[in-house]
Amino acid sequence: MKKGTRVINQFINSLTLSDIYEATGQGISVHGSDLRIIYQNNVHRNFFGEMAGEYCRKAYEGKDGACEDCSSALTIKNGSVQKAEKSIQTGKGLSVFEFTAAPLKDTKGDIVAIVEAVRDITDLRRNEETLRETAITDSLTGLPDRRGFFTLSEQQFKQASRTKKRQYLLCLDLYGMKDINERLGREAGDQALVDMANILKRTFREADIIGRIESDKFVVLLEGPTEPDIKNIITGHLQENLQIYNEQGGRSYKLLTSMGIARYDPEYPSSLDELLSHAAELIREEIKTHVPRREVIKPPEAAGTERRKHVRSACDNCWVTLDDSEKVRVIDISADGICLKTRKLMATGGRHELSLPSESDKISLRGETVWSYLMGTIIGQPDYESGLKFVEMDENESTSASLKQFIAKSSVVSPL
Repeated sequence: MKKGTRVINQFINSLTLSDIYEATGQGISVHGSDLRIIYQNNVHRNFFGEMAGEYCRKAYEGKDGACEDCSSALTIKNGSVQKAEKSIQTGKGLSVFEFTAAPLKDTKGDIVAIVEAVRDITDLRRNEETLRETAITDSLTGLPDRRGFFTLSEQQFKQASRTKKRQYLLCLDLYGMKDINERLGREAGDQALVDMANILKRTFREADIIGRIESDKFVVLLEGPTEPDIKNIITGHLQENLQIYNEQGGRSYKLLTSMGIARYDPEYPSSLDELLSHAAELIREEIKTHVPRREVIKPPEAAGTERRKHVRSACDNCWVTLDDSEKVRVIDISADGICLKTRKLMATGGRHELSLPSESDKISLRGETVWSYLMGTIIGQPDYESGLKFVEMDENESTSASLKQFIAKSSVVSPL
Protein backbone atom coordinates (compact mmCIF):
# COMPACT_ATOMS: atom_id res chain seq x y z
CA MET A 1 0.00 0.00 0.00
CA LYS A 2 2.85 2.36 0.88
CA LYS A 3 4.55 1.49 -2.42
CA GLY A 4 1.38 2.34 -4.31
CA THR A 5 1.10 5.66 -2.53
CA ARG A 6 4.72 6.50 -3.34
CA VAL A 7 4.16 5.76 -7.04
CA ILE A 8 1.10 7.98 -7.11
CA ASN A 9 2.97 10.81 -5.40
CA GLN A 10 5.80 10.52 -7.90
CA PHE A 11 3.31 10.69 -10.75
CA ILE A 12 1.60 13.76 -9.29
CA ASN A 13 4.90 15.51 -8.76
CA SER A 14 5.79 14.88 -12.39
CA LEU A 15 2.63 16.58 -13.65
CA THR A 16 2.80 20.06 -15.08
CA LEU A 17 0.04 22.67 -15.06
CA SER A 18 -0.37 22.00 -18.75
CA ASP A 19 -1.07 18.32 -18.05
CA ILE A 20 -3.73 19.27 -15.53
CA TYR A 21 -5.33 21.86 -17.81
CA GLU A 22 -5.58 19.36 -20.65
CA ALA A 23 -7.15 16.77 -18.36
CA THR A 24 -10.07 19.03 -17.46
CA GLY A 25 -11.63 18.70 -20.93
CA GLN A 26 -12.42 22.42 -20.89
CA GLY A 27 -10.84 25.29 -22.73
CA ILE A 28 -8.29 26.80 -20.35
CA SER A 29 -6.49 30.09 -20.89
CA VAL A 30 -4.27 32.20 -18.65
CA HIS A 31 -4.48 35.97 -19.00
CA GLY A 32 -2.02 38.53 -17.74
CA SER A 33 -3.13 41.47 -15.68
CA ASP A 34 -3.39 43.44 -18.94
CA LEU A 35 -5.91 40.81 -20.17
CA ARG A 36 -3.63 39.47 -22.89
CA ILE A 37 -3.67 35.70 -23.30
CA ILE A 38 -0.37 34.15 -22.27
CA TYR A 39 -1.38 30.51 -22.35
CA GLN A 40 -3.96 28.27 -24.07
CA ASN A 41 -4.54 24.58 -23.74
CA ASN A 42 -5.45 22.53 -26.81
CA VAL A 43 -9.21 22.62 -26.14
CA HIS A 44 -9.18 26.44 -25.97
CA ARG A 45 -7.08 26.54 -29.13
CA ASN A 46 -9.62 24.28 -30.89
CA PHE A 47 -12.40 26.64 -29.86
CA PHE A 48 -10.85 29.95 -30.88
CA GLY A 49 -7.59 29.28 -32.74
CA GLU A 50 -4.10 30.43 -31.77
CA MET A 51 -4.58 33.54 -29.61
CA ALA A 52 -1.38 33.78 -27.52
CA GLY A 53 -0.42 37.45 -27.09
CA GLU A 54 -3.89 38.69 -28.07
CA TYR A 55 -6.43 40.38 -25.86
CA CYS A 56 -9.20 37.99 -24.78
CA ARG A 57 -11.64 40.33 -26.53
CA LYS A 58 -9.92 39.50 -29.80
CA ALA A 59 -10.55 35.81 -29.19
CA TYR A 60 -14.18 36.16 -28.20
CA GLU A 61 -15.47 39.20 -30.10
CA GLY A 62 -12.98 39.65 -32.92
CA LYS A 63 -12.27 43.20 -31.69
CA ASP A 64 -8.99 44.83 -30.68
CA GLY A 65 -8.30 46.21 -27.23
CA ALA A 66 -9.17 45.06 -23.74
CA CYS A 67 -12.84 44.90 -22.77
CA GLU A 68 -14.13 46.22 -19.46
CA ASP A 69 -17.00 43.88 -18.64
CA CYS A 70 -15.83 40.37 -19.53
CA SER A 71 -15.39 37.76 -16.80
CA SER A 72 -11.60 38.25 -16.71
CA ALA A 73 -11.88 42.05 -16.49
CA LEU A 74 -14.42 41.79 -13.68
CA THR A 75 -12.22 39.30 -11.84
CA ILE A 76 -9.33 41.80 -11.88
CA LYS A 77 -11.69 44.57 -10.78
CA ASN A 78 -13.44 42.65 -8.00
CA GLY A 79 -10.75 40.13 -7.06
CA SER A 80 -13.25 37.25 -7.09
CA VAL A 81 -14.45 34.41 -9.33
CA GLN A 82 -16.71 35.67 -12.11
CA LYS A 83 -18.99 33.80 -14.51
CA ALA A 84 -20.44 34.83 -17.86
CA GLU A 85 -22.22 33.33 -20.86
CA LYS A 86 -21.69 34.45 -24.45
CA SER A 87 -22.76 33.47 -27.95
CA ILE A 88 -19.69 33.50 -30.19
CA GLN A 89 -19.29 32.87 -33.89
CA THR A 90 -16.78 30.08 -34.46
CA GLY A 91 -15.75 27.91 -37.37
CA LYS A 92 -18.62 25.58 -36.40
CA GLY A 93 -21.19 28.36 -36.41
CA LEU A 94 -22.78 30.30 -33.58
CA SER A 95 -21.98 28.57 -30.29
CA VAL A 96 -22.80 29.33 -26.67
CA PHE A 97 -19.91 29.29 -24.18
CA GLU A 98 -19.81 29.52 -20.40
CA PHE A 99 -16.80 31.38 -18.93
CA THR A 100 -15.47 31.04 -15.38
CA ALA A 101 -12.57 33.35 -14.48
CA ALA A 102 -10.58 33.04 -11.25
CA PRO A 103 -7.72 35.24 -9.94
CA LEU A 104 -4.16 33.93 -9.51
CA LYS A 105 -2.53 35.87 -6.64
CA ASP A 106 1.01 36.19 -5.40
CA THR A 107 2.09 35.84 -1.77
CA LYS A 108 1.11 39.44 -1.14
CA GLY A 109 -2.43 38.85 -2.37
CA ASP A 110 -1.99 40.85 -5.54
CA ILE A 111 -3.57 39.52 -8.76
CA VAL A 112 -0.84 38.61 -11.22
CA ALA A 113 -2.89 36.61 -13.72
CA ILE A 114 -6.32 35.20 -14.49
CA VAL A 115 -7.12 31.60 -15.27
CA GLU A 116 -10.28 31.20 -17.30
CA ALA A 117 -12.18 27.99 -18.04
CA VAL A 118 -14.44 27.91 -21.10
CA ARG A 119 -17.15 25.32 -21.64
CA ASP A 120 -19.21 24.81 -24.82
CA ILE A 121 -22.85 24.67 -23.66
CA THR A 122 -24.49 25.03 -27.08
CA ASP A 123 -26.19 21.62 -26.95
CA LEU A 124 -27.25 22.18 -23.34
CA ARG A 125 -28.98 25.47 -24.15
CA ARG A 126 -30.52 24.01 -27.30
CA ASN A 127 -31.94 21.09 -25.30
CA GLU A 128 -33.26 23.46 -22.65
CA GLU A 129 -35.00 25.52 -25.34
CA THR A 130 -36.52 22.37 -26.80
CA LEU A 131 -37.79 21.37 -23.37
CA ARG A 132 -39.28 24.83 -22.82
CA GLU A 133 -41.02 24.72 -26.18
CA THR A 134 -42.28 21.20 -25.53
CA ALA A 135 -43.63 22.25 -22.16
CA ILE A 136 -45.83 24.97 -23.71
CA THR A 137 -46.68 23.40 -27.07
CA ASP A 138 -49.44 20.99 -28.01
CA SER A 139 -47.58 18.03 -29.53
CA LEU A 140 -50.42 17.15 -31.94
CA THR A 141 -51.12 20.52 -33.60
CA GLY A 142 -47.91 22.41 -32.87
CA LEU A 143 -49.97 25.27 -31.39
CA PRO A 144 -49.31 26.67 -27.91
CA ASP A 145 -51.10 24.65 -25.24
CA ARG A 146 -52.99 26.29 -22.38
CA ARG A 147 -49.82 27.21 -20.48
CA GLY A 148 -48.11 28.49 -23.61
CA PHE A 149 -51.15 30.49 -24.72
CA PHE A 150 -51.50 32.15 -21.31
CA THR A 151 -47.78 32.98 -21.21
CA LEU A 152 -47.76 34.57 -24.67
CA SER A 153 -51.10 36.34 -24.17
CA GLU A 154 -50.09 37.91 -20.86
CA GLN A 155 -47.06 39.43 -22.61
CA GLN A 156 -49.29 40.80 -25.35
CA PHE A 157 -51.70 42.24 -22.76
CA LYS A 158 -48.82 44.17 -21.19
CA GLN A 159 -47.88 45.56 -24.58
CA ALA A 160 -51.52 46.46 -25.28
CA SER A 161 -51.67 48.38 -22.01
CA ARG A 162 -48.67 50.46 -23.09
CA THR A 163 -49.87 51.07 -26.66
CA LYS A 164 -53.57 51.38 -25.71
CA LYS A 165 -54.58 48.85 -28.37
CA ARG A 166 -57.65 46.69 -28.00
CA GLN A 167 -57.37 42.92 -28.17
CA TYR A 168 -60.03 40.37 -29.08
CA LEU A 169 -60.17 36.85 -27.69
CA LEU A 170 -61.90 34.34 -29.94
CA CYS A 171 -62.93 30.95 -28.56
CA LEU A 172 -63.98 28.08 -30.81
CA ASP A 173 -65.49 24.83 -29.57
CA LEU A 174 -65.10 22.02 -32.10
CA TYR A 175 -68.05 19.63 -31.96
CA GLY A 176 -68.50 16.08 -33.08
CA MET A 177 -65.04 14.83 -32.03
CA LYS A 178 -66.48 12.00 -29.94
CA ASP A 179 -68.54 10.82 -32.89
CA ILE A 180 -65.53 11.00 -35.26
CA ASN A 181 -63.34 9.06 -32.83
CA GLU A 182 -65.98 6.39 -32.24
CA ARG A 183 -66.97 5.92 -35.88
CA LEU A 184 -63.66 6.46 -37.66
CA GLY A 185 -61.00 5.93 -35.01
CA ARG A 186 -58.66 8.13 -33.02
CA GLU A 187 -56.38 8.73 -35.99
CA ALA A 188 -59.21 10.40 -37.90
CA GLY A 189 -60.07 12.47 -34.83
CA ASP A 190 -56.46 13.61 -34.48
CA GLN A 191 -56.41 14.56 -38.16
CA ALA A 192 -59.57 16.64 -37.72
CA LEU A 193 -57.88 18.57 -34.89
CA VAL A 194 -54.75 19.12 -36.99
CA ASP A 195 -56.93 20.29 -39.90
CA MET A 196 -58.72 22.77 -37.64
CA ALA A 197 -55.37 24.11 -36.42
CA ASN A 198 -54.20 24.56 -40.00
CA ILE A 199 -57.41 26.39 -40.93
CA LEU A 200 -56.81 28.82 -38.08
CA LYS A 201 -53.17 29.30 -39.12
CA ARG A 202 -54.28 30.14 -42.67
CA THR A 203 -56.96 32.52 -41.46
CA PHE A 204 -55.10 34.64 -38.91
CA ARG A 205 -51.93 36.73 -38.97
CA GLU A 206 -48.55 35.78 -37.55
CA ALA A 207 -48.99 38.49 -34.90
CA ASP A 208 -52.14 36.77 -33.60
CA ILE A 209 -51.71 34.07 -30.96
CA ILE A 210 -53.48 30.78 -31.70
CA GLY A 211 -53.72 28.03 -29.10
CA ARG A 212 -55.38 24.72 -28.33
CA ILE A 213 -56.20 24.92 -24.64
CA GLU A 214 -58.42 21.84 -24.32
CA SER A 215 -59.08 18.69 -26.33
CA ASP A 216 -61.60 20.37 -28.66
CA LYS A 217 -61.26 24.06 -27.72
CA PHE A 218 -59.19 26.52 -29.74
CA VAL A 219 -58.50 30.15 -28.91
CA VAL A 220 -57.12 33.10 -30.84
CA LEU A 221 -55.91 36.40 -29.39
CA LEU A 222 -56.11 39.03 -32.12
CA GLU A 223 -53.85 42.05 -31.82
CA GLY A 224 -55.42 45.43 -32.30
CA PRO A 225 -58.05 44.89 -35.03
CA THR A 226 -61.00 47.25 -35.53
CA GLU A 227 -64.62 46.19 -35.19
CA PRO A 228 -65.12 45.98 -39.01
CA ASP A 229 -61.91 43.94 -39.31
CA ILE A 230 -63.15 41.47 -36.71
CA LYS A 231 -66.43 41.01 -38.58
CA ASN A 232 -64.61 40.52 -41.87
CA ILE A 233 -62.16 38.00 -40.42
CA ILE A 234 -64.78 35.95 -38.61
CA THR A 235 -67.68 36.03 -41.05
CA GLY A 236 -65.40 36.17 -44.07
CA HIS A 237 -62.02 34.46 -44.02
CA LEU A 238 -62.62 31.92 -41.27
CA GLN A 239 -66.06 30.90 -42.44
CA GLU A 240 -64.85 30.67 -46.03
CA ASN A 241 -61.89 28.46 -45.09
CA LEU A 242 -64.13 26.18 -43.06
CA GLN A 243 -66.68 26.01 -45.84
CA ILE A 244 -63.99 25.06 -48.35
CA TYR A 245 -62.79 22.31 -46.02
CA ASN A 246 -66.29 20.97 -45.38
CA GLU A 247 -67.14 20.92 -49.09
CA GLN A 248 -64.05 18.97 -50.04
CA GLY A 249 -64.74 15.32 -50.73
CA GLY A 250 -63.46 12.21 -49.06
CA ARG A 251 -64.76 12.86 -45.54
CA SER A 252 -67.84 11.55 -43.79
CA TYR A 253 -67.91 14.42 -41.29
CA LYS A 254 -67.84 18.20 -41.09
CA LEU A 255 -65.90 20.50 -38.82
CA LEU A 256 -68.67 22.11 -36.77
CA THR A 257 -67.93 24.91 -34.33
CA SER A 258 -69.58 27.36 -31.98
CA MET A 259 -67.86 30.65 -31.31
CA GLY A 260 -67.62 33.34 -28.66
CA ILE A 261 -65.55 36.51 -28.80
CA ALA A 262 -64.59 38.86 -25.96
CA ARG A 263 -62.87 42.25 -26.15
CA TYR A 264 -59.91 43.37 -24.05
CA ASP A 265 -59.97 47.12 -23.51
CA PRO A 266 -56.73 48.51 -22.00
CA GLU A 267 -58.76 51.37 -20.52
CA TYR A 268 -60.74 48.81 -18.52
CA PRO A 269 -58.33 45.85 -18.29
CA SER A 270 -59.60 42.33 -17.66
CA SER A 271 -57.69 39.17 -16.88
CA LEU A 272 -57.34 36.43 -19.48
CA ASP A 273 -59.44 34.13 -17.30
CA GLU A 274 -62.24 36.71 -17.25
CA LEU A 275 -62.16 37.05 -21.04
CA LEU A 276 -62.23 33.27 -21.48
CA SER A 277 -65.21 33.01 -19.14
CA HIS A 278 -67.05 35.72 -21.05
CA ALA A 279 -66.35 34.08 -24.41
CA ALA A 280 -67.41 30.68 -23.02
CA GLU A 281 -70.70 32.18 -21.84
CA LEU A 282 -71.34 33.53 -25.34
CA ILE A 283 -70.73 30.03 -26.72
CA ARG A 284 -73.27 28.58 -24.28
CA GLU A 285 -75.82 31.16 -25.35
CA GLU A 286 -75.19 30.32 -29.00
CA ILE A 287 -75.63 26.61 -28.34
CA LYS A 288 -79.03 27.31 -26.79
CA THR A 289 -80.08 28.96 -30.05
CA HIS A 290 -78.33 26.73 -32.58
CA VAL A 291 -77.36 23.38 -31.14
CA PRO A 292 -74.51 21.87 -33.19
CA ARG A 293 -75.21 18.29 -34.20
CA ARG A 294 -72.62 15.55 -34.00
CA GLU A 295 -73.69 14.15 -37.32
CA VAL A 296 -75.94 15.00 -40.23
CA ILE A 297 -79.56 14.51 -39.25
CA LYS A 298 -81.46 12.50 -41.83
CA PRO A 299 -84.46 14.25 -43.31
CA PRO A 300 -87.93 12.92 -42.50
CA GLU A 301 -88.84 9.66 -44.21
CA ALA A 302 -91.53 11.37 -46.25
CA ALA A 303 -88.97 13.83 -47.55
CA GLY A 304 -86.61 11.00 -48.41
CA THR A 305 -89.35 9.27 -50.36
CA GLU A 306 -90.06 12.49 -52.24
CA ARG A 307 -86.41 12.84 -53.22
CA ARG A 308 -86.11 9.30 -54.52
CA LYS A 309 -88.77 10.00 -57.16
CA HIS A 310 -86.45 12.38 -59.00
CA VAL A 311 -83.21 12.01 -60.93
CA ARG A 312 -80.76 14.49 -59.43
CA SER A 313 -77.48 15.94 -60.71
CA ALA A 314 -74.86 17.65 -58.55
CA CYS A 315 -73.75 21.18 -59.52
CA ASP A 316 -70.27 22.71 -59.35
CA ASN A 317 -70.28 26.16 -57.69
CA CYS A 318 -73.88 26.72 -58.76
CA TRP A 319 -76.01 29.40 -57.09
CA VAL A 320 -79.65 30.45 -57.17
CA THR A 321 -81.29 33.69 -56.08
CA LEU A 322 -83.95 33.01 -53.46
CA ASP A 323 -86.95 35.35 -53.23
CA ASP A 324 -84.95 38.12 -54.97
CA SER A 325 -83.05 38.68 -51.73
CA GLU A 326 -80.12 36.30 -51.30
CA LYS A 327 -77.96 33.88 -53.21
CA VAL A 328 -77.78 30.32 -51.92
CA ARG A 329 -75.69 27.39 -53.08
CA VAL A 330 -77.25 24.53 -55.06
CA ILE A 331 -76.41 21.05 -53.75
CA ASP A 332 -78.21 19.17 -56.51
CA ILE A 333 -80.99 19.79 -59.01
CA SER A 334 -83.41 17.87 -61.24
CA ALA A 335 -86.20 18.68 -63.65
CA ASP A 336 -88.63 18.33 -60.75
CA GLY A 337 -86.89 19.99 -57.82
CA ILE A 338 -83.80 21.45 -56.21
CA CYS A 339 -81.76 20.94 -53.01
CA LEU A 340 -80.24 24.08 -51.46
CA LYS A 341 -77.86 24.97 -48.66
CA THR A 342 -79.57 27.73 -46.67
CA ARG A 343 -78.85 29.77 -43.56
CA LYS A 344 -82.40 29.59 -42.25
CA LEU A 345 -85.02 26.91 -41.70
CA MET A 346 -87.59 26.93 -44.50
CA ALA A 347 -91.14 26.12 -43.47
CA THR A 348 -92.58 23.03 -45.11
CA GLY A 349 -95.17 23.96 -47.72
CA GLY A 350 -93.86 27.49 -48.13
CA ARG A 351 -93.54 28.78 -51.69
CA HIS A 352 -90.47 30.67 -52.93
CA GLU A 353 -89.35 32.44 -56.07
CA LEU A 354 -86.11 31.07 -57.57
CA SER A 355 -83.87 32.60 -60.26
CA LEU A 356 -81.12 30.61 -61.98
CA PRO A 357 -78.51 32.22 -64.22
CA SER A 358 -78.77 31.47 -67.94
CA GLU A 359 -76.82 32.37 -71.07
CA SER A 360 -79.83 34.08 -72.64
CA ASP A 361 -81.81 35.20 -69.62
CA LYS A 362 -82.38 34.15 -66.04
CA ILE A 363 -84.63 31.16 -65.45
CA SER A 364 -87.51 32.05 -63.13
CA LEU A 365 -89.01 29.22 -61.13
CA ARG A 366 -91.37 28.70 -58.25
CA GLY A 367 -90.62 26.06 -55.64
CA GLU A 368 -92.47 24.60 -52.68
CA THR A 369 -90.48 23.48 -49.62
CA VAL A 370 -90.77 19.74 -49.08
CA TRP A 371 -88.27 19.45 -46.25
CA SER A 372 -85.65 21.50 -44.42
CA TYR A 373 -83.35 20.30 -41.64
CA LEU A 374 -80.38 21.48 -39.60
CA MET A 375 -77.07 19.94 -40.65
CA GLY A 376 -74.96 21.79 -38.07
CA THR A 377 -73.63 25.15 -36.95
CA ILE A 378 -70.53 26.58 -38.60
CA ILE A 379 -68.89 29.69 -37.12
CA GLY A 380 -71.99 30.77 -35.29
CA GLN A 381 -74.33 30.35 -38.25
CA PRO A 382 -76.81 27.48 -38.71
CA ASP A 383 -76.33 25.35 -41.79
CA TYR A 384 -79.54 23.89 -43.27
CA GLU A 385 -80.26 21.64 -46.22
CA SER A 386 -83.59 22.42 -47.85
CA GLY A 387 -85.43 20.57 -50.61
CA LEU A 388 -87.99 22.26 -52.88
CA LYS A 389 -90.12 20.78 -55.62
CA PHE A 390 -90.89 22.91 -58.64
CA VAL A 391 -94.53 23.90 -59.10
CA GLU A 392 -96.43 25.30 -62.09
CA MET A 393 -93.84 23.76 -64.42
CA ASP A 394 -96.41 22.12 -66.72
CA GLU A 395 -97.88 25.53 -67.44
CA ASN A 396 -94.64 26.84 -68.93
CA GLU A 397 -92.95 24.46 -71.36
CA SER A 398 -90.31 27.07 -72.29
CA THR A 399 -89.13 27.32 -68.67
CA SER A 400 -89.05 23.53 -68.38
CA ALA A 401 -86.88 23.25 -71.52
CA SER A 402 -84.50 25.99 -70.29
CA LEU A 403 -84.16 24.21 -66.95
CA LYS A 404 -83.27 20.91 -68.59
CA GLN A 405 -80.67 22.69 -70.72
CA PHE A 406 -79.23 24.36 -67.60
CA ILE A 407 -78.98 21.02 -65.79
CA ALA A 408 -77.16 19.43 -68.72
CA LYS A 409 -74.56 22.19 -68.77
CA SER A 410 -74.15 22.56 -64.99
CA SER A 411 -74.01 18.92 -64.02
CA VAL A 412 -70.59 17.69 -62.87
CA VAL A 413 -71.68 14.26 -61.74
CA SER A 414 -73.61 11.61 -63.58
CA PRO A 415 -77.26 11.48 -62.56
CA LEU A 416 -77.56 9.99 -59.08
